[in-house]
Amino acid sequence: MKRTILAGILLAAPLLTVAAPTYRWVDERGKVHYSDTLPAQQTGKGHRELDKQGRVTQEHTRGAMTPEEREEENERQEQALRHTATQQRRDRALLSTYANTEEINQARMRSNQLAGNKIKSLQTRLEEANSTLKKLTGGKLATDPAARKQSEEMQVEIDSLTKLIAKQEHELKEMNARFDSDVQRYIQLTGKSVR
Repeated sequence: MKRTILAGILLAAPLLTVAAPTYRWVDERGKVHYSDTLPAQQTGKGHRELDKQGRVTQEHTRGAMTPEEREEENERQEQALRHTATQQRRDRALLSTYANTEEINQARMRSNQLAGNKIKSLQTRLEEANSTLKKLTGGKLATDPAARKQSEEMQVEIDSLTKLIAKQEHELKEMNARFDSDVQRYIQLTGKSVR
């Protein structure tokens, strides 16, 4: 009888060691740790118990949050809700504005034409300002204070027009990127492409 009990204990001993879990946790610095025992300082904090294949058998969430952490979590959740609401509003507007992607592309062409005309107009004004500046600097600039003042004003206008053209070209690129995004989102929402 004693031998049977002893044999049973010896056979069960390996099963007891196999059943011991491995703990996984992340410390304050973000480093991941694994151990067969959970350190005392990790008690009450989030950790996972893993089996010998590395699968999660139990997940223990972190204990109570500090007021600052709770506030940060609430802010993250509110921001996610705002983002979702904004995206839903944009999706509804996109679907109610366009019947297909071809309409989006037509709107893009109209917008590109308007923006292109505005840029051409600014470039014409810039060429005229450069021409006027060349005429002003034709020789009497050194002796005539009025010509010098007019030349300085023309240079300010040239600089302003140059910046305005660059801004308009940048806005045109952003607008085209928004139209590209709208086309992709429309396809995601409807599954329809060009009609």
